[in-house]
Amino acid sequence: MRHEPSTAAAEATDRATSALHQLFADAFEAADYALPVEQRHALAEAAVAAILPTTRLIGSLHGIALADVHRVIALYEQWVKAGPPPLGTSVSRWWDARLIELRNAILPSTDQTTEK
Repeated sequence: MRHEPSTAAAEATDRATSALHQLFADAFEAADYALPVEQRHALAEAAVAAILPTTRLIGSLHGIALADVHRVIALYEQWVKAGPPPLGTSVSRWWDARLIELRNAILPSTDQTTEK
């Protein structure tokens, strides 16, 4: 039986959440706080609820940064393949063009116009 991708992702998140919940519950038990099981699980649930949004945010930011790095690497490879500026070309204008390309690779424009 094949699951939809969203269902499989939800099941993976549930497994990770329950494993994290169990780690916290075990830690509260090992700390010898003399808490009833219900309170240990409530504390574990609160800890998981506080951690999960942060980890999702960090994962999202990591993906954005990784995309930036890939764009800069592709630009570097393009520059290496292109070689130095042709003879007679103003080096200042050539560097300005490279800096604009680098800026657009790091901070891609949201509109359809690009600087040239």
